[in-house]
Amino acid sequence: MLTWSDLLGGTMTFVEIRLLGSVAVERNGVAESRRSRNHAALLAMLALNAGRAVDGDVLIDEAWGEDLPQNPRGTLQIALTRLRAWLGERAEPWLTARAGLYTLHLPPDAVDLLRFLRLADAALTSDDIARYDEARDAWRGTPFPGLDSDRLAEARRTAEQRRRTLTVRHAALLLDAGRPGEVVDLLAGEDRLDEEFATHLVRALREGGRHRDAVETFLDVRRRLRDELGVEPGPVLRSTYATLTPRHPRPAPARGPEIVGRAAVVAPILQALHEDGRVVVLHGRAGAGKTAVLRAVLSGARDRGARTAASAWGENGAPAAPWHEVIDDLGVRSAVPDRDLGPWVHEQLARSAQDAPLLVALDDAHRADTASLDVLRVLARRGLPPGVVVVVAARSPDSTEHPHWDRALAELGTQHGVTTCPVGALAPDAVATLVRRRLAALDPGDDLAAAVLDRSGGLALHVTALLDLLGRCTTRAEAAQAITEVPEQVRAVVEHQAAQLPALTRRAIEALAVLRPIDLTSLAAVLARRPLDLADDLEVAVRAGLVTGEGDRYVLRHDLDADGLRDGVSRVRAAHLHLARLDALDDAADVFTVLRHAEGAASLLPPLRVATARVDAGVESYRRRALPEASALFEAALPAAADDVRARLLAYRALCLSALGGDADDPDDALDEALDAALAVGDDELAVLVAIGDEPLGLSVQGDPRRYGRLCRLLGRPLGPRPRFDLVVATIREAEATAQDAAPELMAEALALADDLARVDPHAHARVRTLEARSLVDGSRPALDRLAIAADAHRLAVATEDPALFLDATELLMSAELTAGHSERAHKLRVELETAGERWFRPRSIWAAQVTEAAMLLAEGDPGADAAAERAAERGGALGLPGAPLAAGAHLLVKRVLGGGVAELAPLAAHASAQSPNTAAWAAAAAFAETCAGHDDEARVHLAEFSRRTVNPAMWFGPAARAVAAAAAFNLRDTAVAAHVREVVPADPDSAVLVGFGGAVLGPVPLWTGLAAWTLDDVEAARRDLTAAAAFADRAGWPPWSAAARQCLTALDDPSAPLPLGLHR
Repeated sequence: MLTWSDLLGGTMTFVEIRLLGSVAVERNGVAESRRSRNHAALLAMLALNAGRAVDGDVLIDEAWGEDLPQNPRGTLQIALTRLRAWLGERAEPWLTARAGLYTLHLPPDAVDLLRFLRLADAALTSDDIARYDEARDAWRGTPFPGLDSDRLAEARRTAEQRRRTLTVRHAALLLDAGRPGEVVDLLAGEDRLDEEFATHLVRALREGGRHRDAVETFLDVRRRLRDELGVEPGPVLRSTYATLTPRHPRPAPARGPEIVGRAAVVAPILQALHEDGRVVVLHGRAGAGKTAVLRAVLSGARDRGARTAASAWGENGAPAAPWHEVIDDLGVRSAVPDRDLGPWVHEQLARSAQDAPLLVALDDAHRADTASLDVLRVLARRGLPPGVVVVVAARSPDSTEHPHWDRALAELGTQHGVTTCPVGALAPDAVATLVRRRLAALDPGDDLAAAVLDRSGGLALHVTALLDLLGRCTTRAEAAQAITEVPEQVRAVVEHQAAQLPALTRRAIEALAVLRPIDLTSLAAVLARRPLDLADDLEVAVRAGLVTGEGDRYVLRHDLDADGLRDGVSRVRAAHLHLARLDALDDAADVFTVLRHAEGAASLLPPLRVATARVDAGVESYRRRALPEASALFEAALPAAADDVRARLLAYRALCLSALGGDADDPDDALDEALDAALAVGDDELAVLVAIGDEPLGLSVQGDPRRYGRLCRLLGRPLGPRPRFDLVVATIREAEATAQDAAPELMAEALALADDLARVDPHAHARVRTLEARSLVDGSRPALDRLAIAADAHRLAVATEDPALFLDATELLMSAELTAGHSERAHKLRVELETAGERWFRPRSIWAAQVTEAAMLLAEGDPGADAAAERAAERGGALGLPGAPLAAGAHLLVKRVLGGGVAELAPLAAHASAQSPNTAAWAAAAAFAETCAGHDDEARVHLAEFSRRTVNPAMWFGPAARAVAAAAAFNLRDTAVAAHVREVVPADPDSAVLVGFGGAVLGPVPLWTGLAAWTLDDVEAARRDLTAAAAFADRAGWPPWSAAARQCLTALDDPSAPLPLGLHR
């Protein structure tokens, strides 16, 4: 149903509000949720009353409860502004306000919970099952989970009670309509402690013929009622159970062996016991689990009260012997005729099934003699009586031909009363279940289950053999090693199957096992055969079930089969097979294919050739970010590597260490050694790669002086345009990170190189523009100028479709929008950044988005800010980002500044200042905290350190440092620092102070320049700036900063008025 639409730019956008399962806005079926509990509660309350007015006090109570913000009405307005942005744009307003009442303009059917309630009410007034189905389909989960205010909790209880009433009535109607199977599905996930649900379920199981399941369901409900509620089942449920008890109960048969993953095969066979007679033929390769299925159907049939008989054909057995054994099992004592055995068996089976259903199971039918097969043909042609099921199992395909069985199977397939059922590989979930049950002592995870599946291919014999082998292990490490072995029973089966094959076929599949994966043409070249002749040989293995065709090649069906065959090939022959394949590869061959065959032929090759293959594969592994695997390859190649190969190895080995964090080995030492090696062999491009290094976590606040030194070593070397461009860009970034002032001298060169490269590298301009935007983060350009550059960088980055560039540019644009006070735009970009960061797993981007969320919430006065900051700190620590603790400290500092309690943080700020020599911000923070604590002498020492550090124009967090220094100077009446702030901070009424890219928001810039002017006794300038600060904070939706600016304005005119933020006269 299309519930709501809005015409935007010629495109129809359908908007719905989801309250069931989560609180979200859906546009064209795509849901967008918000982390803020307050926003979710507001949307839920308004949506519950869609089209009706809701009192503002009710909204405040539902969103904030007892944890009210300082300015509830102002905070509500801000939250509603963000709610409008969440809903999106349209011609008519989503929300209107009048006399303190707020209305969400949506039809009720655009809210999933209201739509469900309407459909439920309509269904409950009728007996139309289709209406109940429609109402049930509209339910998508618990209403507004996690929101527990009084009104929402009551609405949740009402909705859930309505759903329960609907479900009970729905089940009753289905039972009356004779549809018990649908009732079982309907009630599958419901609470069985609800006796109405339990009664309907027991009745449905009974009427569906599932007597044992009905009994077990009642017993389970009774046990839970006793254990959990201390009560007995009620009279209605007890009377329903009484209908399940037979008048003359028989002793319950012993439960048969449980079989996993074969329900789709077993269930139809057992169901056939209550239908017309049927012959079922199970077929599959050796080890597929056919015999286990036969045991399961025999056990299931006995559990259902059926009679059973079983036998099997053996090698060279007497003619028709299994049929004689079946008749004997059934207690038939009359003489067996020599002729017309088939009609006689048909008659005996019919008689035996008069009192109860009958199931006959016969194994190994591929060995059956012609007399036995004639009986089977007669049964199929005549059709078995109702309640009689004959199940035969046969091996197909097989390495040995069985012409009698093949002809019989072809004829059986034409008969109406015959079903052929393949027994194939176990499904992944079945293998996982077996692993968890059989290896419970090892506490197996998904990785072990996946390994068993990969090795066995799901073949039942292979799975069982592996589980037997792994079951002897006592640790996960032992199991990880054992999984690579070939169990003896599997080896014996594979060797037996291979021994039945012609000699050429056996040699072909052995070569296939050694060299796989390999296409037919390449395999033929190795074996010096014609492809078509080789294909004829391999088709024999296909018929045996060992091999299958896939595209241009033949492949062994299972890893265990392949390993078993490969283990049977001598080492000498295997090495020569690998060498023949290696010599046939061209220069464009996949490096991992080259590595596999080089290592296989290692005994026949010079060590340097093997080392070269390992280095090539290691480089490609590094590029694919398989870092541990790459490191292992480099270590293996190191002893034999020399000259250019060794230089390349050292380079990428050092990059791996850098990316992994290198605990045992210092990555910087390795990078220095690699740079020396690259320069020694004259490979400047490799040297540039080493100098740039690997940045898996992004730039750190502390910078990397040794990296900067490696980059500077190469600045004077002649390089081509592309490596020179990469070197210059990296040097600019590291100069900024290490607070060097070299970046401006290189920016012009980077721009010129980008122009030269634009034709061959469209990324170049985007990279340079992103660098320009990055350089302005702590610069003095007006906020709107910075925003224009950041927007252009983002536009260029989007066009490149490069994830790293896109994430960098999105973060910079988010920061620029926030600096300009465009809170809603910044929030949308923050969501986009976090989503993309998770998709491409960029730790820096994920964390930056979460830190900025906390900063924005704190600036808005949202009580959820601290929880958001804690989440960001935990995620940053888990991602290994060294700046996470400092960002958490910045959040705490700003929170205490806003609350006037910054004095408590003096020790923390002093410690952070000592730990971060590349930033003046913590020195200024320590000065301000000490002044608030009344320690003016200590404050002056820290403020002097601030002044010393600000000499470097590339110092990190300059705007934040100058803002806090202005506050410290105000308390100390330090006119020199105040004059410095007025001189270097631009008069920008449209700008905020951010810590870095958005680690914290320190309010409007004119708030701090106004304090500096006040310190200098320039009252008019102070008034002008503080007025601009209040206006900016109002536009941005930052009530705490607006209030601080207005308090300062009041105190400017009234010496007795209190000052905010811990300021004092």
